Amino acid sequence: MGMAIALIVISIFSFISLHLNPLNYLFAIYYLFFGLILFMSFFKFEWIKVNFLFLQTDLGKGLFDLFLASMLLVDLDNAWNIVLGSIFGVVGIATVCFSTCCKPAGEDKQAEEIKAQAAENANKRDGNAPAP
Repeated sequence: MGMAIALIVISIFSFISLHLNPLNYLFAIYYLFFGLILFMSFFKFEWIKVNFLFLQTDLGKGLFDLFLASMLLVDLDNAWNIVLGSIFGVVGIATVCFSTCCKPAGEDKQAEEIKAQAAENANKRDGNAPAP
């Protein structure tokens, strides 16, 4: 959760900085949006469960952290982006490794529950009858 807050803070500081590069402002908007999504995923908001269900799994959060690290490390002129991007990268790699390698065989109940919930949400949106 701390990394999500740090991402939101970096986006706010990017808005008030004196850079006149429009690309920096575009990235700041993305940082704010993704930081809010990551923050809300810790509190299991219904909107997150419906639209960003992958953030409810460890593997999904790890891959999302790697995506955010790649976004942050694009701007190598900003030291805070390098620091936060490196942290997101290390945490993302560790989360992906631990979620895939350190899980006991046959114990993937969380993924099965999320698949069932995703199918249910898709059926609700499409108006189809629930799958058996």
